[in-house]
Amino acid sequence: METIIDLNFDNNAQSFQEGAIIHNVEMQNVKTIIDKLISEAENYKKRESTDILRKHNAITISGERGSGKTSFLMTLKESFSKKRVVVIDIIDPTLTEEKGHIFLNIVAHIKEKVDLTKDTDKELKSKWEQTLRKLADGLPMLDGIQSSLDPADWNDSSFVMFDGLRRVSGANNLEKLFHNYIKLSLEVLNQDAFLIMFDDVDTDFAKGWPVLETLRKYMTSPQLITLISGDLALYTMLIRKKQWANFGKELLKNEYDKNNESQNGDVYTDLVAKLESQYAQKVLKPENRILLSTIASKPKNILDNIKVKIEDNTDLTLKCFYQKYFQEKFAIKEGIVQDLYMNFFLSLPIRSQISLMKTL
Repeated sequence: METIIDLNFDNNAQSFQEGAIIHNVEMQNVKTIIDKLISEAENYKKRESTDILRKHNAITISGERGSGKTSFLMTLKESFSKKRVVVIDIIDPTLTEEKGHIFLNIVAHIKEKVDLTKDTDKELKSKWEQTLRKLADGLPMLDGIQSSLDPADWNDSSFVMFDGLRRVSGANNLEKLFHNYIKLSLEVLNQDAFLIMFDDVDTDFAKGWPVLETLRKYMTSPQLITLISGDLALYTMLIRKKQWANFGKELLKNEYDKNNESQNGDVYTDLVAKLESQYAQKVLKPENRILLSTIASKPKNILDNIKVKIEDNTDLTLKCFYQKYFQEKFAIKEGIVQDLYMNFFLSLPIRSQISLMKTL
């Protein structure tokens, strides 16, 4: 399939037509995984048991900065907009306010979708509102959310009996209540699953960890299909940073001495590596990881079908484009030298390459 890089367009993140995206093979792989998860959501919807079923099905879209992750998500979003899934707008945690917990953001996005529906069964809508009210009881107890509870309130027996215990109960059952909220929201919308996408989670460590913990603790419903983009190496650093912090300064001060010949430091380093590996395997399953590779690592049949459209509407294959400007701009004519430069340029992120092409 032919892919056109049109230099007449801007190089900001955007949705592309089917087949016009550089990472077309990766796109098909993601669609296959999502279709499978939609089928599982349909089966889950039909089950009679009221017990919740916990699943970690997050799909990781991995790639370095500028590899086209945002455009990939935007294109994917458009392709699923007409299927039996409710597509939530792409969530970028780095753009949310400091006090806006990511879990609240998700609940609010789903509520917006339900509020837009008309002619809904009144009994079903009332049941949904009741579930949302119960879910709201436990939200103030979430980590990172400022609770209005004053410690002095717990000395008031009336408060403990009616308000305090109700909130604690809501917090303890938050995952189950969220599952019910998802289920009833989809019943109101007459759909099978929600498709939620997170972008640039790895660029802000302060925002990234709450997202991963929300995935681990609450976003476990088979009716939730989650995509999370970022550089897997940065996710690793994010998880390791948190695991080191969990040891605490006192423990590290007393137990971890780099100058100690007993090599206690290696024990802790290995332990953090194991914790990081297990956490990543649980929340970001290896079988659901899709790598957006550089153009240089694409198979030859794909590379040969990538063309560049320049201002005079001339289409050149990507290799011919670089060869043309190597000769015109840099007077590089020898094939071996051209190949060295071309391998270097093709190994750059796609965003960098497009900027370079426009400059040439």
